[in-house]
Amino acid sequence: MQYREKAGQSVGEPITESEMLTYLGIESLGTDDTDLISDMITTARLWMESYTGVSVVSKSYEVRFYTGDAWNDYYELPFSPVTEVTSVEISGTAVDYDQKGLDHVYIRPQQTVITNTTSDEAYLDCEFIAGANNDQANMVLRRIVADMWNNRMDNLPTSPAGSVSFNTRKLIETLNENTEL
Repeated sequence: MQYREKAGQSVGEPITESEMLTYLGIESLGTDDTDLISDMITTARLWMESYTGVSVVSKSYEVRFYTGDAWNDYYELPFSPVTEVTSVEISGTAVDYDQKGLDHVYIRPQQTVITNTTSDEAYLDCEFIAGANNDQANMVLRRIVADMWNNRMDNLPTSPAGSVSFNTRKLIETLNENTEL
């Protein structure tokens, strides 16, 4: 399976720089540090969404499944809560599909996914919209950004995971448990 956010969409962050500064107990910062806080918010959101499968802002996704990705003929969409499945195609041809689940969605094409004759590869493409405001996830985001901010001089790794405290990791785990991921 491969997935990505659909290109060309504008995504607003679920928490603002101002809210983050208040959470950190900082009255104001210079432009460079405010930009750094903004970048940390985006990085933390992307990391958390990828780690938990919970989309905290509404956006469109594209996903490509291959024949081995099905479980009992169903394909599990990688992010929740899903608000709409906008298209399902087998090797470039639109198909009807069955859907089960509410927030966490599984789809099953009503046709068999067969091998594409030109590439010898069968695939199922799906576009969907997922994401909703989640107060618990927003609190976890604040904690992740606070940990990143407090450890910013420690050669921050490419993933926030290296600078996240034990307590914040436990909060992330509860987010996974509460969303049944």
